[in-house]
Amino acid sequence: MALGLRGASGEAPGELASVSKPFTAALAGALVGRGALEWHAPLSALGGPLRRVPRPVTAWGLATHTAGVPMHPARMGLTTFTHFYDPYNSMTPDEVVSSVRRWAQPPGRYRYSNLGAGLLGL
Repeated sequence: MALGLRGASGEAPGELASVSKPFTAALAGALVGRGALEWHAPLSALGGPLRRVPRPVTAWGLATHTAGVPMHPARMGLTTFTHFYDPYNSMTPDEVVSSVRRWAQPPGRYRYSNLGAGLLGL
């Protein structure tokens, strides 16, 4: 998920983009270490908006890009980013989860996913 950086002038000099994915996975690992998250338990067991995540999606699958979640939500119509723009900025947690519910593929195969990293952040 792209996170914009703002300078004092309010201009965005760049984005963290994929650099944020390992940090998200590391924070999830810290939650696992504290007993607040289980790598292989369905995310739907966590409640809140995540209660609607499809049954096989786990934190481990999201962290390793093997959850079957597509690269982007279908509503974006994107296959790659061509400019600095945070398409997730206007999405609510419920919209992120709804995108995963509609588009999740069978888990197990590597499939790079910005959407999955955003879901792991939730």
